[in-house]
Amino acid sequence: GGAKVEAELPIERKEEADIEPPRTLVDVLPSHDEAGPDGFSKEPFLRALVVQLSQELEWRHGPEAAEHVVAQVGTSVGGQMEDEYREAKSIVGRMTPNQMADCYVRLKHAIDGGFFVIEATDERIVLGNTACPFGPAVRKSPALCRMTSSVFGGIAARNAGDSTVVLEERIAVGDPGCKVVVNLGTLDMPAHGHRYPAAHEDNT
Repeated sequence: GGAKVEAELPIERKEEADIEPPRTLVDVLPSHDEAGPDGFSKEPFLRALVVQLSQELEWRHGPEAAEHVVAQVGTSVGGQMEDEYREAKSIVGRMTPNQMADCYVRLKHAIDGGFFVIEATDERIVLGNTACPFGPAVRKSPALCRMTSSVFGGIAARNAGDSTVVLEERIAVGDPGCKVVVNLGTLDMPAHGHRYPAAHEDNT
């Protein structure tokens, strides 16, 4: 047995602010042609959610704020993707450039990206891409490209030390495809690149 004690505590819920923004009517996702017989499925809904959130951040706080948030998300998600790849391939210790390139392509293909390896050396990894995981909607929010640079850059920094990522071509800004250059072991780069200092993590 045992005693049962009940007590009522004087707790008040915090009053929530009324947020009723007007509906946006122009250039909104998901587009009607993505709907099926039963409405929008999970994929177009989630894609719309991500793209519209990025757009809203950019409109309210500027492109840099949107890129910062996307980059932070990419860094965290990229770490999970690397962990899964290591487990799937039984990799212990630092990955080689070829393994990193394979990891990049694998994680992008899993989300319907069209990435492929152009070059993988001790100095750099170069990838091309024919299809963005966000589809044509990425043109509405080019800040989402920071997802790619932060995922790739974080993985490179954990395995090859100081690294930079340069998005030389981007579907999001009208290029026919993407070209990504991951420079390994250096923080030198052109002005439009992104730096990823060596990450001191245990890759064992």
